Amino acid sequence: MRTTRFLLVTLTATAAALALGTASASAASNWQKYGGDCDDAAFKSPDTADIKVIARCVRMWEAYQDVSEVKDDGYRGRVISAMQRLYVQGTDKDASVARVALGRLGVTALPDRGGETTAKAEKTDAKKPARERFNPEEPTKKQKAAADKHFKNGFKQYQKKKYDKALSYYLKMVDAAPGYAKGHYNAACAYALLGDADNMNKYLQNLADMAAGGSDDAMKNLKLARTDSDFEGVRDGSTEFKRLTGYAKVKVLNAMGEMGEENTDNLMASLKKLNYVADGVDESSKKRTNPIIWYAEHSKGAAYIVKELLGHPKTQVVLFTVEQLKGFDVVVVWGDEVKKNGEPKVYVQDPADAEKKLDQLARKEDEILREPEAVADEIDDALGKPEEVQERIDKNLERPGKAIDRAEKTVDKVKGLFK
Repeated sequence: MRTTRFLLVTLTATAAALALGTASASAASNWQKYGGDCDDAAFKSPDTADIKVIARCVRMWEAYQDVSEVKDDGYRGRVISAMQRLYVQGTDKDASVARVALGRLGVTALPDRGGETTAKAEKTDAKKPARERFNPEEPTKKQKAAADKHFKNGFKQYQKKKYDKALSYYLKMVDAAPGYAKGHYNAACAYALLGDADNMNKYLQNLADMAAGGSDDAMKNLKLARTDSDFEGVRDGSTEFKRLTGYAKVKVLNAMGEMGEENTDNLMASLKKLNYVADGVDESSKKRTNPIIWYAEHSKGAAYIVKELLGHPKTQVVLFTVEQLKGFDVVVVWGDEVKKNGEPKVYVQDPADAEKKLDQLARKEDEILREPEAVADEIDDALGKPEEVQERIDKNLERPGKAIDRAEKTVDKVKGLFK
């Protein structure tokens, strides 16, 4: 909660999932271990979730979920809705996976996939956004003045830590001036302090919509949320918060010892220059001849920015779950081949010499937050397209015998990341 607004960005984050192998559908306890962010990203709001995310999560479900363990009827119903939507809107391969997954849940009556009615519905739905964007009019001076009166009363309650009473005034701010970013931000802060993540994200989503409509104040407030202490109790546990604000928790590792210090120092300085805050540099337990970025699904944007900062042509990018990343959203390991004179072949630019590049990346981050769908293909090209990840899962599903062993070995390797 702040009475002034300024641009301050952090990088910290949660998630989503795969690039491991997969296991047989009978692997009982593996959903909690390997299901990543699917319960939030795909099965919490199946009507509005990205169809690509649903496709990935249904494959994960088939790989790791024991349906006999699904006791919550509400949750089960949402999963079925997501699978039915995938059956109708997905590719032929998606429909095949969805049909099998629905069968395991006892659903044999499938929605129409190829009829004229369905085709018309899909065509109509394709023209409509998954939800209606919040697009208020620019607030007038009179509206702002009325809202600011409510803010003063709310802030008095906030200072007394009476957050429920503060919230009532902040909601009046929104009513008085729907297009005033300050009201939505403070409402989100109050909901965060009250532990209500769903309503917190609702008002952050309003800010994201306003930013997409060109509001610089809304964009600044989204970024401010990354470091505002009001969100401290909820930010790490909310994938949606991370998606909306770009918040991601980053770890930097040096796999080259003394020869890698300059590059990791330049990377950290560049992150700071972009108003990101990353965890300090640690030594990697293994020497590497190229950089590696491990990231969680919800932190695609952050992983993309880090990859661009590295500027190394052989950077490997791997999608992992948050659990595998030990609470981080992005883990960066700097490694490189060494020249005959003992120096690395590639250098991360010193931020003092890379002002133009850093300005471009700052604008790109704003673009990612304003219009994530518009830059999705560009990010997928840089990090690896979702369908490529799904193909790897499909192949592993065909060979379930070795999948768990391979997954366990991968996890064992990750355990040594921070040594």
